[in-house]
Amino acid sequence: MEDSILPTGMITVSKGKEMEDLYKQEFYPTANLAMAKKIPGYSGAMRSFWFDLANLKNYIKHIEDYAATKGHTGLGVRIYLGAEEKLGQDGLVAPRQAVFFVPTCRVSSPTSFTNENITGVERLDFGWGDIPDSVNSDTGTP
Repeated sequence: MEDSILPTGMITVSKGKEMEDLYKQEFYPTANLAMAKKIPGYSGAMRSFWFDLANLKNYIKHIEDYAATKGHTGLGVRIYLGAEEKLGQDGLVAPRQAVFFVPTCRVSSPTSFTNENITGVERLDFGWGDIPDSVNSDTGTP
């Protein structure tokens, strides 16, 4: 088995919980209040999205394969927030939160670089949104 290299940007479980709690305190109530005014019976904004790891790996491979044909380097993904009309657990068809991945590549100039979206590759829609307030970031199995 190959040794794994930890990615940059790793945070502890407690730091994740701290960030989640701050989101719930500062942003979550506003989103819920705004939507509840528009949609009677609205059950709350999603706070987490689940992605199948094998599907993510396949998407990354798809990006890498496409990028190789175009000579793109410095690959990454940008995550966008979106919404789509969907039937929710509350039985209503209403705008539901979504996230989707957009592949990027590094484009350099003589003095800097930018990470630009790759427009020739499909976007990856979110896998599964959790019921509001059903899963906290610090709960689960070790």
